Amino acid sequence: MKTIFILFFGNILVSALYSFIAPQSFFTSFVNATFLIGLFFLMAGLFLFVYEGGFFNGIINSFKRMRKMTKEGQYASQYDPLDEKDAARLDMGKRKIRFTIPLIAAGSFFVVLDMMIAFLISA
Repeated sequence: MKTIFILFFGNILVSALYSFIAPQSFFTSFVNATFLIGLFFLMAGLFLFVYEGGFFNGIINSFKRMRKMTKEGQYASQYDPLDEKDAARLDMGKRKIRFTIPLIAAGSFFVVLDMMIAFLISA
């Protein structure tokens, strides 16, 4: 919960500082800046969510299989302790990054709020 508030206030502070410098009106540049920062938070949080789920384990395993197809790769894989077949499956549920949920929550809040504000301004 503390991390979400830090992300909220950091976004608002950086957006306000940018809005004072920007040549546009304060409100327009504030909404644009909060949207872009919120979108960055959302994309970073979703990437971490996908990474935690083990999506890239299949790619890593396919590279290991390709390496074992050559004679040199087979020889090198004998001495590689990380080249076990079940290592990726055992590691899959253990990766938990504490910033994932706060990044998704703060990013989605600002993106949705700024979309509603932009719609009200344009209407």
